[in-house]
Amino acid sequence: MLIASYRVAYDVPSAWTIHPESDTMSFSGATGAIDGRGQATEGPDYCPGSVYRAMAAVTSTTETDLAAAAKSVAKIAAAGGYSDPTGGKISAPTSLKTQSGISGQFVETSGPWTPQVPGCTANAYSVYTFGFRNAINTTLVLTILVDRGTTGELTAEQAKKLIDSLRLV
Repeated sequence: MLIASYRVAYDVPSAWTIHPESDTMSFSGATGAIDGRGQATEGPDYCPGSVYRAMAAVTSTTETDLAAAAKSVAKIAAAGGYSDPTGGKISAPTSLKTQSGISGQFVETSGPWTPQVPGCTANAYSVYTFGFRNAINTTLVLTILVDRGTTGELTAEQAKKLIDSLRLV
């Protein structure tokens, strides 16, 4: 997934749908709003009450602290994507370096979630965020939202592999 405007790219599994760069992943919550570019999705309408089983995008932020950026975007994604006003249970930020050498801060947040429409086995969510800087020193956050408790869900290991593929272009 190439995001030319941010000068970054990341890999997604071959079964995922890559959306045009102009499509945005937009969420808002009590603590703010995010608009992600370079959206990739998997499992559209896989069950009643959920749009996708997994989605990823990169958002820019005015936050300069990478750990704070990752935490903030994780909270907004949990609130907007899963109607969790608490922002979920957020892990402590950890330093991470991608395969291409991009250093940043990684955060995972998770919580219970039941779709509004009956008939879906999803019972929780995870949001993985990785705050980093691109070649022109813009603070960006790669964000991955995952429905949990369902067949075919993206595992934590697969999400981290996706983050590890992030590179500057």
